[in-house]
Amino acid sequence: MRVAFVQQSLGGVLEHTMVDVPHDGARWSSSPAPTVRLLDAAGGELKSSTAATLGVSTTLSAAAAAEATGLTLLTTSGFERFGEYLLGPNAGGEWQWVTVVGVSTGGVKLAEKIEFAFSSGNAIKSHSMTYTVPASTVGSIARDCHAEWSYYVDGVKRQEHTLFHVSLYAPRLSLTAARFVEAFPRARRMKASSQDLDLLIRRTWQQHVLPDISRLYRPGAVVSGEMCERALVARVKQLLLEDAKERESADRAGEEYTAEIDLLREGLLDLDEDGAKSDSEVVRSLSTPRIRRT
Repeated sequence: MRVAFVQQSLGGVLEHTMVDVPHDGARWSSSPAPTVRLLDAAGGELKSSTAATLGVSTTLSAAAAAEATGLTLLTTSGFERFGEYLLGPNAGGEWQWVTVVGVSTGGVKLAEKIEFAFSSGNAIKSHSMTYTVPASTVGSIARDCHAEWSYYVDGVKRQEHTLFHVSLYAPRLSLTAARFVEAFPRARRMKASSQDLDLLIRRTWQQHVLPDISRLYRPGAVVSGEMCERALVARVKQLLLEDAKERESADRAGEEYTAEIDLLREGLLDLDEDGAKSDSEVVRSLSTPRIRRT
């Protein structure tokens, strides 16, 4: 039985993406610069207001025609695969979100064709900001803390709170497109490429499955990686089938996902703050027959 548990993280990197984009597609106001403040569950300050690290920004070094799937950039430093960036505005004031699925020395590859033409010198930029929380800031296991992000858009102050746990035992994403196709062969016909599937898997993990798993955790809990992978397979199947308008099959996949999350809840292990596991605690074996809940 492999317990793909993985790490205790005291602190870590927090990220926040702007909800409101300026009317011209530009970034937040540079003065005053965006800040972040860290609060505990009771509203006490873990960290007073401090500067946030702003996401990457650069320009195109060559024109890009409408329906292009790649961009040539002045620099690709800081750009990440599966990152979302805002391109533009162009001479007509048009701009659009793009998702990067490949980064090379001279440019980036996009998940989808761009809708408009852009010229050399047009901007591409992240609308995210980050802050690295040092372990010394939090000191011990804590949950339900908040990051308070403050910034200005079109001269209006925005202040948003995001929830985070300053310590977390979390499984790593191990499911690949190839492994998913083994479990669900139809996926090869439903998605054009392995890159498309990899992108869907990663987004589903980050936006759906990991948040659901995190809600089950007690501070210091450990969970089986295989069980997480089974839940992720079920959720990705559900999304693919919903996209294909196969409602009954999608509903069955959704029930399968719910059942897998229930099993994860039953299979949690508890650890103390030092990461020590009680010898008396055993995760349910993957070979144990599973009972579908009705």
